[in-house]
Amino acid sequence: MNFLSKLLLTLGLSFIMLAFASAQEAASSASSATGQVSNIYTKLLPGAEQVKKLKAKFCKCCLGKIISNMMLPLSLATGGCIKPCCPPIPPADMKKSSASAQGACAIIAGDTEESHARRAAVRCLAKVDCSWWPETELALINALRTDKNECVRHEAAMVIGSGCCCTKKMIEALTICINASTKDGNPAENSDRVRQQAINSLQHCLACYKEKSNPVRPEFPGEPPVKPKEVGAVINSEKEFQLAAYYVNLEKCPASTIIANALQTLELYKTKEVPAGITGKRGLFDIFASAQKAPPEQKEVSWNDRLNPKQESNDKKAPAQLPATVINN
Repeated sequence: MNFLSKLLLTLGLSFIMLAFASAQEAASSASSATGQVSNIYTKLLPGAEQVKKLKAKFCKCCLGKIISNMMLPLSLATGGCIKPCCPPIPPADMKKSSASAQGACAIIAGDTEESHARRAAVRCLAKVDCSWWPETELALINALRTDKNECVRHEAAMVIGSGCCCTKKMIEALTICINASTKDGNPAENSDRVRQQAINSLQHCLACYKEKSNPVRPEFPGEPPVKPKEVGAVINSEKEFQLAAYYVNLEKCPASTIIANALQTLELYKTKEVPAGITGKRGLFDIFASAQKAPPEQKEVSWNDRLNPKQESNDKKAPAQLPATVINN
């Protein structure tokens, strides 16, 4: 090995060592900028961002979908304790615009998935007294009039009829729900079962409502009226648990007017005819019993008879007359 070969080998090794050192300095500066500590574990194991990207690719492939769907029976058997490995809503779709189909679908699916927790929270307020917990009134009205999920609104209407929170604001909210009105700035109720449950709750509230007298000192003026929000406007997330402006201004409205409107609404719906329910044997046992019965025999019809059906004559043959008999007395 001559001198020139040794020189070239030395220069090559020097360049390799220099490149490796510069790469290490860049990695250490990047880790210090992000606040991550560089050690042997960070070099051998993937980082958090790499794990997210790997999981996203895994969930997109067929193998990830198969494994995730295989976990659904376990999730159902354990009550949701064991969840599928892949999220039901792709995180990338949540970042898309709500004007796109994927973005709108992700927002709706996310809201529907959270509706189970909202229903459980509304059910928790079933036996709460608004006299001691005034925030219950606010929460139930918001659940009844502002929630986008029909099951949550139905749960709120059911809870109002079984609880101890029948105030004049609650009566007004039920009346608006039954009349499918938008006077409180929220969309009109278009669910028949929610409105029917609201009728039952309104009857309960009118039966147990007692007006409370809260005298106001004349030297202290009241709060200025709040302008109600427009129909279909979305409530701000920071004011999620605040009453709508319509219900804030409702304090000045006398309870007699609210009760009169509620009674008029109930009388209107009492005069309407209720459609008859489904009659007959519709139970599970009846379904199995009818399935066990043998089907009726059907006669085979030839193609000639189908093409040329025989027309049955409507002329009925006169019954044969019996011979007249003479009865001799």
